[in-house]
Amino acid sequence: MFSGNLIENTKHSENKFERVIIGAGALGLFLADRILLEYRHSITHIISNSIHNLPIYIQKQNQKTHFQKFPKFFLSHNLDHIYPNFIEKNIIIYVCLPPQFINKSFEYIKIILIHCNSIENVYLVFLNNGIIHLDHLNELKNTLNKNIKLHIIRGIVLGGFNRNILQNKIEIKNTSGNEVYYGFYNNPIHSNIKEILPAYYFRWNFTDKILLIEKSKFLINFILGLYIGKRLLMNSAIYDILSKHDLKFIFTNYCKLFPENLISPHFLERYFNKTIKISSLNTNSLSYAWYHGNTKPIEYFVANMKEMAYSSNNMEVQEFFVNLIDQQFQARKETY
Repeated sequence: MFSGNLIENTKHSENKFERVIIGAGALGLFLADRILLEYRHSITHIISNSIHNLPIYIQKQNQKTHFQKFPKFFLSHNLDHIYPNFIEKNIIIYVCLPPQFINKSFEYIKIILIHCNSIENVYLVFLNNGIIHLDHLNELKNTLNKNIKLHIIRGIVLGGFNRNILQNKIEIKNTSGNEVYYGFYNNPIHSNIKEILPAYYFRWNFTDKILLIEKSKFLINFILGLYIGKRLLMNSAIYDILSKHDLKFIFTNYCKLFPENLISPHFLERYFNKTIKISSLNTNSLSYAWYHGNTKPIEYFVANMKEMAYSSNNMEVQEFFVNLIDQQFQARKETY
């Protein structure tokens, strides 16, 4: 684990990597700010679906804000014609899109890399909170230049980040999201991980159980969005809405969706309680979007939960989650 003070990397190590951030939401811009502060000589590109016309201010841990001028944005719908031209042979791509757009990120990555023959190593860092399917990663490997080596890192942000669009500026702040668990989808990276993951205001915790944490975070988001619904309530309100007994019942059934003993109810409960503690004052992103009329995030989680339930061979578990979704999702749509 490493965090805290600004790391003064050498110019040599900074220039070994060129960086791309896909997704200019709160997390993407916060991450970009940290990268620009820490790797000062590194070239950084941002892929966005829109251009930010207001000045962007980033809130530090001491609650003070500073103005950050970001590099030129590349618009996602223009990537076929205008895309980053890489100078370095080692590229790091940070995926910060919402989970419902994860498939889009693979499209963007293909477009960006297929034009660049000089690249030798690509480090993919997925920081979205959905579930990444290995078949998409395998498809990506098959379509790219065979000389490119893909190094795949999974990061799970336990807390969160907020983007507040005001009349004269955009404010980005870390709302207790500085703790990140990371691990590798494939073989561990031999390079210095500090050159890939910015430590400034982040705490990166390595774990070989990253895929279990991924599944845990998916369930946490699902529960928060489903039970809090389209209300702007703090995450801690979930304990008033859902009893510990009912939570454990959900944990038990969720574990049955996976091979025997892959994940335990105790593991789920531990990470659920830790995440809620860290982000207790936050409003979860699914409910926030739903409150403002965007139902795509909650629909993504509901659809994926149904898909996992139907793909299991346990009829009892299938029935449990289908009934749970039908009752709770419909109730939230009609009540609030």
